[in-house]
Amino acid sequence: GDTSLPSMAVRRGQSLTYNVPVAVDWASFQEALAAIRRPGTAWSPDLHRRLDTYSGLIAEWGEAINMTGVRSPQALVDSLFVESLAGPAAFPELFGARRRVADLGSGAGFPGMVLALACPDLEVTLFEASRKKAAFLEEVRLRTGARVAVVADRFEAAAAAGGFDTVVSRAGERPERRGGAVARALAPDGAWL
Repeated sequence: GDTSLPSMAVRRGQSLTYNVPVAVDWASFQEALAAIRRPGTAWSPDLHRRLDTYSGLIAEWGEAINMTGVRSPQALVDSLFVESLAGPAAFPELFGARRRVADLGSGAGFPGMVLALACPDLEVTLFEASRKKAAFLEEVRLRTGARVAVVADRFEAAAAAGGFDTVVSRAGERPERRGGAVARALAPDGAWL
């Protein structure tokens, strides 16, 4: 069957259409989820479908914007998707219903977009300073129905209002570089992962 997913990307004011075939073996993903799942962890019932759309968009937009260093759709699913869900699997109390989560420097949406797709009761805000990547995140939000807010700004400037229960970021964020901004963004009992 046809596994390609059409999408729009923007480069220098022009609309470009990409048709990139994406073939993923979701069985390994299901096995990995089962291995990290703890009691109290519940994933969205349509997670597979939504992540399939998301992985297709990453492949398509990756032609115009450097979205992630992971090139294989299978590696994307087996590593970045599973890694993004390790937080709620290990600390379900930090990712419960109506908890406010901020993803600092979301980039291609890891881990915040995956969290929003897997845990639809979270209130997730994705902070991304790159306008192109923020546009990508908006496209993912529209195409997957993810319940997220995309803020095209630096986390330090946008998070001043505070009140986030959990702040997440991928490897590479040094606490001494962003610690003050994160502390201001967190609720009094909040956590940074």
